[in-house]
Amino acid sequence: GFLLGLSLVGFCVSSPRHRCALRSAWMVLGTVLFGLCLFPIFYWNSRHGWISFQFQLSDRFATEAVGYSLTNLLGVLLAEVGFLFPTLGLPLWWVSLKALFSLPQEKTQRSKVQFVLWSGLPVAAGFTLLGGWTQIYPAWPAPGLWTLTLLLGRMAAHWQLPTVRRWLRGTGLVVGTLLLFALTHITLGTLQKSGRSAIANGFIPLQPDPSTALIDTRQLRRQFAQSAEFEEAIATTDFILTDELWLSGYIAMALPPSVNQVVTSFTPDPRGHAFWFNSSDWLGKNALLISLTDSQPDSELGTSYFQSVTPLTQLTTQRGGAVTETFFIYRADRLIWPYPYPY
Repeated sequence: GFLLGLSLVGFCVSSPRHRCALRSAWMVLGTVLFGLCLFPIFYWNSRHGWISFQFQLSDRFATEAVGYSLTNLLGVLLAEVGFLFPTLGLPLWWVSLKALFSLPQEKTQRSKVQFVLWSGLPVAAGFTLLGGWTQIYPAWPAPGLWTLTLLLGRMAAHWQLPTVRRWLRGTGLVVGTLLLFALTHITLGTLQKSGRSAIANGFIPLQPDPSTALIDTRQLRRQFAQSAEFEEAIATTDFILTDELWLSGYIAMALPPSVNQVVTSFTPDPRGHAFWFNSSDWLGKNALLISLTDSQPDSELGTSYFQSVTPLTQLTTQRGGAVTETFFIYRADRLIWPYPYPY
């Protein structure tokens, strides 16, 4: 949102016809509303060492290798073309770069193209170029790419109608088919080896399949509800703990509605968990520790901060009859030291 607002100001600065907007009453009102919207962020950060800005501008990239990689940049570009689909992604980038270096001569059309470029290109190109330095996620450049589709539509408006129909229908048919395969595989394992729903005995080994990282929270909730050990332990548990930031979210979604305990995370990368809760409040309290590894009792997290950690039970999620994830549940008795968050 900040980049979009800055881009709109950039458009007004670059367009003589719209530069007067920066001196209008609307600009004053927009600036006031902008300040009101950002005030909670600045106020909170001023009381917490400006941690949000520090994390986004430096800590996020602290462990990354130094140097810019053109190979990584090419990989990011190919990935973007892939998730947009080549028949959309390739012409989208082509028409965006063409519009950037060949603006229309007619003033009204020129302003419209400039407006779309300023609205989408800084986000799309900025995060794409960042991919040559560090890992980025597809969602980061996506808003800019969506905005630039207006330019693609403008170009397609000059094509012959049969060409447009073949382009859109062909793309829709292929993308729809691929999504059908992808979604059935994610839910049923239709492409995985050793799956009872697999097509032609499957093609993708289960272990390196990244789609298994999407934990089936409804299935895990049933496992929680059917586990006598979990039901007995949760009655004497003060809070629920994981050793991974992202795992806490899945566990919180999977818990039965009757469970009201806080779900937190003791990890060197806690993000908001470091501020939402104070681990000192749980001194002497019992936790239910849920992990994806079976070595938790011997780890620093278990024995260094709790009086004792005892294996309780194991729960599994399955897809197509094959185990995709094993959850190791431990009873952690009496927190003896508050967890030292890094910020």
